[in-house]
Amino acid sequence: MSDQWDKLPFVPAVSDVENFRKDENDYLIICDGNSITRHGTSESIVERLGWRITAGMAASDESRDYAHVLAGLIQSAMPEKRVKLLFTCRQVVKNVSPDLVVIQGGEHCRIEDLDSYREEYRNMIREYQELNGEKCRIILISIWNPTCQKEFFECTGENYQTNALLIRAMQQQAAAEFKVDFADMSGLENIPENTGYGEVAAVRWHPSDAGMRSIAGAVFKLWEKR
Repeated sequence: MSDQWDKLPFVPAVSDVENFRKDENDYLIICDGNSITRHGTSESIVERLGWRITAGMAASDESRDYAHVLAGLIQSAMPEKRVKLLFTCRQVVKNVSPDLVVIQGGEHCRIEDLDSYREEYRNMIREYQELNGEKCRIILISIWNPTCQKEFFECTGENYQTNALLIRAMQQQAAAEFKVDFADMSGLENIPENTGYGEVAAVRWHPSDAGMRSIAGAVFKLWEKR
C-alpha cells in the first residue's frame, strides 16, 4: 500500500518456496501476513525507522516474533515432528502442502478498498484450503489496533480506528463462513506492555515481545483444540 495514505511500514516477506521440499516427518506452518508477521531491513529502512533485523516488526529478535514463538510451542507439543516455517505476503504458494496456515493482515486496507479486500481475503482462505484439503488447518489473526498510546493515532491512516472495527468484523464473518478459527486481538492489543518497542512510533505501534507472545499464545490455544 502507498505511504501516501498509510504511515505504517509495509515490506512484503520473502519466502524461499521454490527451493522448499516438505519431508514426510515435517509439519509445515505458513505465516501469511504483513509487517507484524515479518519485516525486512535496508539502509533506508534503518534511517527512516531504526529497524535493523528481519522479523515480525517490534520483536527484539526473530526468535521472539509470534511466528517463531508459535512454531516453538507447536514443536514442543509435537516432538515427533520437525516443524518448519514459510512466510508469504498475500500470495498463496502453490507447490507446498501446509499443515497449518496462519493469516494475519488487514492493517493496510483503506475503507474504500474493503469490498475488494473482503473478496481477496475470502479467496485466499479458499485457496489455502484447496492446497491440502482437510489436512490444512487455518487460523485467522484479526487486525491489530492499539490505541493505548497517543502517538499511535499519528502513525496510521485516516479513520483507521473506525475502519479497523469494520475489517475485524469482516474477518470474523469470513472465519465463520469457511469454518476456520479466529484469533481476536481486541483483548490483547491495548495491554500497554504488548506494544512500545522501537525507535519510532510506527514501529512501537507493532506488538512488542510480550505482544508477540500473546499473539502466539492465542493462536496456539486454538491450535490445541484441533
